Amino acid sequence: MPHDRRRRCPIRGNAENWEPRLEKGIDTLYDHAINGFQAMPPKGGQLGLSDDEVKAAVDHLLEPVL
Repeated sequence: MPHDRRRRCPIRGNAENWEPRLEKGIDTLYDHAINGFQAMPPKGGQLGLSDDEVKAAVDHLLEPVL
């Protein structure tokens, strides 16, 4: 996963990074992950992934902070 310190994206397990995004709601997070948002490409650039696979990746990133 490209969620690391080299980019301006939230890091898995860092609640402070995720807080402003979680305030928008899980459906918004799923939508941004599936359709892209700002510099993030749709499906993280992996267009072969299903929407459910992308949602599972989002859930994986969020699991430590929920």
